[in-house]
Amino acid sequence: MTVSAEKSSPLLLTASKMSVLSLLNRLEEEAQIEREERCERRLAAHVADMYKRKPKSRAEVKRQKLFELRRRNNQIRCELDIDRQLELEAKRHQEAALAIYRSNMTAEQKREQEENNRVMATWAKSICREASLSWRQEAQAEFNAKKL
Repeated sequence: MTVSAEKSSPLLLTASKMSVLSLLNRLEEEAQIEREERCERRLAAHVADMYKRKPKSRAEVKRQKLFELRRRNNQIRCELDIDRQLELEAKRHQEAALAIYRSNMTAEQKREQEENNRVMATWAKSICREASLSWRQEAQAEFNAKKL
């Protein structure tokens, strides 16, 4: 076909217009997609810049150190509190175990224990006067004697 035939044929004109229109539509769609991608890249770069770690100021560093020290102090206090509670419970257990032992002692065992305590107190008195079973009464009597 010649150029004059193309101009004269209405079917050919509509086909070429359609291809041009579809080509234009496709180019516009590609341009729109490219604009959206550029916009998304700029937004992603902005968000990344927003969340990028910035150097900490002195106040922030000190605040962080203070927070860390308080956290460690609380851990230490908690551990010390647990230790105190453990000691208290161990003491209570010992007292309860001793009370049970004493309540379950026979009269013979009680007599033996009293005898042992008296012998040990007599022996300890020779080393240290305060180890005597009656040292408080003796000290009080001496104090009263000096007072007169």
